[in-house]
Amino acid sequence: WLGRDVDDGSSERLLVAELLRSSCPGRPSGSVSGGSGGGGTLGRERGQSEEPAGGGLFDGYRTPPSRCRSPSLSRRGSTATSSGEVGPGGGVGGNPAGPAAAAASSSSSAAAAAGATAESAQQGLSDAVNAVVKFFHGRESPLHQLTLLLCGEAGLVPALETALHLGFRSARFFHMRKLYVWDFVDKAVHHCLGQLVTMETGRKLQATVFCRSAKRIDNAASLGKDSKLQVWLCVGLRDHQLSGWLSLLSESPHAGQFYEPGSFMRDPALRDQLLGLLNSLREYRIQLDPQLMRGVEI
Repeated sequence: WLGRDVDDGSSERLLVAELLRSSCPGRPSGSVSGGSGGGGTLGRERGQSEEPAGGGLFDGYRTPPSRCRSPSLSRRGSTATSSGEVGPGGGVGGNPAGPAAAAASSSSSAAAAAGATAESAQQGLSDAVNAVVKFFHGRESPLHQLTLLLCGEAGLVPALETALHLGFRSARFFHMRKLYVWDFVDKAVHHCLGQLVTMETGRKLQATVFCRSAKRIDNAASLGKDSKLQVWLCVGLRDHQLSGWLSLLSESPHAGQFYEPGSFMRDPALRDQLLGLLNSLREYRIQLDPQLMRGVEI
């Protein structure tokens, strides 16, 4: 949903699209590849004839080809679905800027977490972290591939969202407003600000950066609470601060109000495994596509 007073209050969303190999019936098979800007081009094998003028990747189809994967769960019980057509440059909805520039909703980690277990969330995190590690140990790859590993389907940010939604008490009573993980982050920020004077130097610096980053993201008027959480996770991964920030969250007295005992924020074993996975990425320089910051400067 898009709107200040509906769902999480977001007036823009980001869809990270993945370019897929496809072919048309009765025509030579082509492959799609992305450039550094995330755009797509149709490649031809040697000896094949040129495409006719105006020919598109899906010419010959009355409707776009079937998906390679099942669609993501709809957001928070909504039965509405959305679809995009491949436009110039491989973008969605005719947006030539590429995968990271289309304003649409990402998959709902809240919905995914509704059927998730601690084991499946752990496995998703491990797989996502391993994929990022393999990216840095492989040959030099374009930035848009790292963007997919961070924010695409089954990426690290969606895996982190699923973990943070596990055991989250999104609604306490029928007459109270729906709660979001960002509400918990906001409460933890206010608690940290009140505790700064009593913290030792190293912890105080970490808490100061945590509060300052969250406050700056919270001031982005066009972003809803889900989008603010995603930007916050991206910044924490980029700056290798996320494990410390999650530790601060778990130590907040508000953790017991927002989370069940078996959650990553309250179970020491689950929390330690999560922090260990994040710490394994410290040696890598994580560069973010500017579009992932949604205009927030930190």
